[in-house]
Amino acid sequence: MIKKELEGMLADRFQRLFRKTQSLKADIFGVGQLFRSKIPRDRLDHWRTDYYPTIKMTIRFHVIIQNEGLLKTKS
Repeated sequence: MIKKELEGMLADRFQRLFRKTQSLKADIFGVGQLFRSKIPRDRLDHWRTDYYPTIKMTIRFHVIIQNEGLLKTKS
């Protein structure tokens, strides 16, 4: 249950961060490198204004909890 909640929280936070970077036209994750070979050379100057704001990104996190510590409650 904790793993699922944490995975959801991380995904939500990343989506908000990514949308914020899109609104600021800041490609801090280097997404443009993935599309560099697919965009015609004369259109690369317009990457941040035309292409970057319209990208939809879906990310999933896989959480591994190694040390459960005090996560278990006594019944």
